[in-house]
Amino acid sequence: MDENKLKSPQNVDIIDKSDFEFVHENEVLHDQKFETKPVSFLKDSIRRFAKNKASIVGGCIIFLIILFSIFGPLTVQSSDEFKETFPSGLTNEQIEERVGKLLSIAEECDTINDLRDLFRRK
Repeated sequence: MDENKLKSPQNVDIIDKSDFEFVHENEVLHDQKFETKPVSFLKDSIRRFAKNKASIVGGCIIFLIILFSIFGPLTVQSSDEFKETFPSGLTNEQIEERVGKLLSIAEECDTINDLRDLFRRK
């Protein structure tokens, strides 16, 4: 058959109203009651969370991180000497003195190259 004849509107069957009928024309439909108790949103979400193994593992990890962040700082012994000492072993006063010396040396140099040469020599 020719493709143009298939696409023409003259070959399309006309749909008649008698081809359609109502399914529940004379029936009255009612809602049915649930046979189980209603479940709240929270209870349903907890039930779904408990069924998923990956969510349980992730929840445990997050719970442990929260516990460590709360109780971890309580287990560390701290002293005033530790608080005022930097990882290099210098106190605040020693660091301020050294930074002051570096700034005074940097002010004396005219260019960055002079400063770089000064540090290379020492």
